[in-house]
Amino acid sequence: MWIKPTKGGVIITVWLQPRAARAKIIGLYNDSLKIAVTAPPLEGQANRQCLKILAKTLRIPPSSLKIIAGDTSRRKQIFISGVDCSDFIDIINYRSK
Repeated sequence: MWIKPTKGGVIITVWLQPRAARAKIIGLYNDSLKIAVTAPPLEGQANRQCLKILAKTLRIPPSSLKIIAGDTSRRKQIFISGVDCSDFIDIINYRSK
């Protein structure tokens, strides 16, 4: 499951594609939410851009998101506080088109 409810928010599994032509949320991929970023995977640049894209899409402050696993991997787990599963899915489906 790519999204799990937790106390205070949700945990999502993300597949990150660095050095893409455009930064955007692509959709589901191998039981993860695929996000493309233009930043290279150096010194956390791709991770920061991923969190920025999610925060902007969800219209929440970047401080509400935290990478809890996979900091140096393409596959990451991100905790998002203050959002529930159904709202997250609705927002992603609506705003990533």
